[in-house]
Amino acid sequence: MATSQESAERDLDVPAVVGGVLLRNATASDSRGLARVLADSDTTGMQTAHRVLPAGGSGLSRYLVGWTRAGDYGVVAVDPSGAVAGAAWARVFTPYEPGDAFIAAGVPEMKLGTRAAWRGRGIGRALTRMMIDRTRVARHTRLSLAVDSQSTAHVLLLSEGFRVVREQDGRSVLLRVIEQHGSGG
Repeated sequence: MATSQESAERDLDVPAVVGGVLLRNATASDSRGLARVLADSDTTGMQTAHRVLPAGGSGLSRYLVGWTRAGDYGVVAVDPSGAVAGAAWARVFTPYEPGDAFIAAGVPEMKLGTRAAWRGRGIGRALTRMMIDRTRVARHTRLSLAVDSQSTAHVLLLSEGFRVVREQDGRSVLLRVIEQHGSGG
């Protein structure tokens, strides 16, 4: 008999269709599409993620170097042509090599973006909700990310239960507490 944890993980493997795109789990072969989404969503003026990623991982590239390393997880929105239209993914950083929204060791940091042609169709919200579910299944109790304080993503994330924990240079670091349902097994 399957445990509640196994059932939840199996349910997360079922693709969904939202806003004209197919939503599915991200795989190692999605790294180039994730980089394109990251570059399209960049508001820092550092649009270099679509280029070859350096081995060490600095700046925006640290979110993709070695994708999928242990602990990485994510979802992608694939358009009818097979191109990545949007994506959300999470990676855990250390205090010694923190991400932009570092909260604490063991707290995954999410990146979220929808390519310009696909915005305004509910894809970002669907990706966010899927990431909250995947974070829960991964047994993390918090999820963070950094966004432009004036962006529509900021408003979206606040409506999905994220809260501002710090602001700097027009960017907000947001945190979402993830409720764990039952003890599983």
